[in-house]
Amino acid sequence: MVYTNWDRLELFWIMEGTGKYICNGIVYPVRPGDAVVCNSGMAHGMKSDTRNGFRCIRIEAQQVQFPHMQENCLVPLSYYPVIHRTGQEERLEALFFRILAAYQRHTDTNALWELLALLCQTIQGQFPAEPLNIGWQAVWYMDRHYMECELKPDAVADSLGVNQYSMARTVKQMTGYTPLQYLNRRRVGAAQSLLLQTEDSVQEIAAAAGFDSTKRFSNIFLRQIGVLPQAYRSILGERRMSGS
Repeated sequence: MVYTNWDRLELFWIMEGTGKYICNGIVYPVRPGDAVVCNSGMAHGMKSDTRNGFRCIRIEAQQVQFPHMQENCLVPLSYYPVIHRTGQEERLEALFFRILAAYQRHTDTNALWELLALLCQTIQGQFPAEPLNIGWQAVWYMDRHYMECELKPDAVADSLGVNQYSMARTVKQMTGYTPLQYLNRRRVGAAQSLLLQTEDSVQEIAAAAGFDSTKRFSNIFLRQIGVLPQAYRSILGERRMSGS
């Protein structure tokens, strides 16, 4: 199931189960001990690898404002929204449980802000400390540089100093997409957010999302989403206004 949280930030702590977190069409592998951050306005969902599904803690937050970020947003578009292998697992888990225990009583807001600050700090600093496999390196690189229209899969491999075919095979195994498919979906996902959160023209959004032409952007967007960008903005904008 995929849905959109229009007016709130959502946080997840994965306790049991492995699978995928899908956000704006991009697939991120998740496992126990991972924290997931979903900004307001993101189309997202979870897909388990097994019939048992996930066991997780889900927390909603509103009126969250961090410097240089839109309200109820914690993850910059170019950053990875899933946190794993941080060395902060015990502290993160304790904060999630502390907030969960106080959730019905609407108390202990200090724990929520402590958690948000820790997540923000961890997201913006994750991955540099330990070596990653080729697939993670490529996904991380594309998430950081997708807005550069000249970026192609071969350029990703060259920048990382890895074999293009090994990289492509690993990315496909991890995400279900080839590097080019992943890159296009990452760009379309960013464009979806911009279409709903800004009044920029389709041409401006195409360039901001990393597409080298508006026509190519519209064709790829139509193929992935099923409607053209302007129609998507109109349809989702009306649903948002109606509260559906």
